[in-house]
Amino acid sequence: MVKEVIVKANIYDEKMKQKAMKVVSELDGIQFISVDKETGKITLIGEMDPIDVVNKLNSYNKWPCRNWLHASLESVGPKEEEKSEKGSEKREDA
Repeated sequence: MVKEVIVKANIYDEKMKQKAMKVVSELDGIQFISVDKETGKITLIGEMDPIDVVNKLNSYNKWPCRNWLHASLESVGPKEEEKSEKGSEKREDA
C-alpha cells in the first residue's frame, strides 16, 4: 500500500537537507522525497515502513554531530490522491 509519511527532523541548512535526502533515499520502496528545511519536515511517498525511516535517520550518527537529525514520526496516512478518490466516491453515492 502506498502511503505518505511525514517525519520531523532537525534540518536547518542546505547541507543537512542533502544529507537527510541521501540517508532516506537508500531505503527501498520510496517513490518521492521532499525535504522542507524551513519546517524541518521530510515527506516520503511509497511503500516503506515508517519506523525504518525514523530509525535510519536516527542511526546516522557521525562524530561530532551525534543525533544530528533527531527524527520523529509526525504522521502516516494514505497518499493524498487516495484520500481524495475515497472522498469523491462517497459524494457520488450520496
